Amino acid sequence: MRKISLPLYVAAFLITTFIFAAGIYIGIMIEQEAAKGIHSSIEESVQRIADIELLLFLEDSPSFCPVYEKELERVFEEANVLGQELEYLEVQKQVYDPELKNKYFALELRNYLIAKKVREICGGNFSLVLYFYSSECDECIQEGKELTKAREMSGWRMKIFSFDGSSKSSIVDALKKEYGISSYPSIIIDEKYRLVGFRKAEEIVEKVEG
Repeated sequence: MRKISLPLYVAAFLITTFIFAAGIYIGIMIEQEAAKGIHSSIEESVQRIADIELLLFLEDSPSFCPVYEKELERVFEEANVLGQELEYLEVQKQVYDPELKNKYFALELRNYLIAKKVREICGGNFSLVLYFYSSECDECIQEGKELTKAREMSGWRMKIFSFDGSSKSSIVDALKKEYGISSYPSIIIDEKYRLVGFRKAEEIVEKVEG
């Protein structure tokens, strides 16, 4: 019977352990870099919003509407991508960064307030939707899908701003108090309709078009 030396076993074990540890380390570094990338993108979006705010303070004339609308649409697209990246980190990678989420919620609120102001000055055939969810709410994942479906059904007229009600964000707490949010999912449409509990896309679109 062939004997396998103990040093060979030890060497194999050490090599395997090193590869495993290196894999974990590389994975952590990649996730940290992804989080840093989101932080950087949020800062860029915040600066863009600040530029729009400055224009609004300087001149809120409708003649600037093409500029407002172009920049606002760009910010909406960036925020949507950031939201997807943040969700990927949390759901797929189990990476939770409270500071990053708070920055994202602050960005969402600023986007919402600027969108309200631009719509007031320029008009605009779009609805502003606040979506309050919870990481502990089973129905909220499906509601998110219904909202995406509703946005597509409405011809992308819906601008959706999402907030995690279970987070410890003071911004989210203030919004919950303002709109009387106590359960999830909850949806506020144009500050006229409040939908509490799971709703199908068709019902959401009906309110948007109403």
